[in-house]
Amino acid sequence: MLKGMKISVIVPVYNVLPLVSGCLDSLRAQTWQDFECVCVDDGSTDGCAAFLDKYVKKDKRFSVIHQKNGGLSAARNTGLKHIKGDYVFFLDGDDYLHPQALEMLYGFATQQAADVVACSFIETSATYQQTTFPKLKAANWAPVPVKDPLATFMKKRTIRTGAPLKLYKKSALSGLRFQHMHYEDVVFAFQLFARAPRVVVTKAPLYYYYANPESIMRGSFDEKKLGSYLKLFEIINDERLKLPMPWRKQAQVYVINQRLKMCFNRIAKKQKDPKIQEQLLKKLQQVLPDLRARDVISYQGLGVKHICLLWMLLHRVKMSTTIRFLHFMY
Repeated sequence: MLKGMKISVIVPVYNVLPLVSGCLDSLRAQTWQDFECVCVDDGSTDGCAAFLDKYVKKDKRFSVIHQKNGGLSAARNTGLKHIKGDYVFFLDGDDYLHPQALEMLYGFATQQAADVVACSFIETSATYQQTTFPKLKAANWAPVPVKDPLATFMKKRTIRTGAPLKLYKKSALSGLRFQHMHYEDVVFAFQLFARAPRVVVTKAPLYYYYANPESIMRGSFDEKKLGSYLKLFEIINDERLKLPMPWRKQAQVYVINQRLKMCFNRIAKKQKDPKIQEQLLKKLQQVLPDLRARDVISYQGLGVKHICLLWMLLHRVKMSTTIRFLHFMY
């Protein structure tokens, strides 16, 4: 382990063998070399474990921890237990970074005395080896301070939800861990921003998000995943999260709105199977009255098609009419 390590990069790895080499190679190609990379093999069954054991021998800055499969949250939490750096960055094992990512983020963090530096991303289907990276000048991507991180996160959406899109001062994450659930990044973000850290945002596209068709977000959508979308409401309402009371109701409304939009969009993609669409829409229709009774249903922030669909479900418009509208709008 190198002394005086500045940045610790945590890379959760689970069954991404065709992509993980590009992910790690993008770190070795960084213009900022003062980092460690803690890879957490979360019980991979596709050969990732053996690959990582071999890869870390190339470079003493890289290490690997093997554990039984516990999910993305468990892998990130394991990484947090073993890091030595002053700053932390999360990089998913099937994504990769612009070569200047760590240098620019660390520079912005130290110049601005920031606890969190959030960047932008590029969604791509190209692998690291296929990508040509533009030369970036830090002066052209100057970060903007965020006055109220929690309010900005919920209202203006200038801060992205994803945990991997930020460089964190290690002290800002003290005692903070990921919940064991789908969409853990949302809860993590609420807990982080409720602490009122100093946050700056740059539009620099430093993170390359690989659009993996097998990922949780892009995989099949069923009642179980629908339920996990809506479960976020109960978690945000949990007093153990210690969200400030003035923000708790707004946080609930924000979460429900975001989940409803995602549900509508995912259901709309199943146009080849109207029966599945009807099943999922009816499931939504069952839970909406309870959410309305709790006063966490709002049309604010929704697009026209989402507003119309929500209104139709709340007012129990005939399902065949609702599905026809869904197909027309999408």
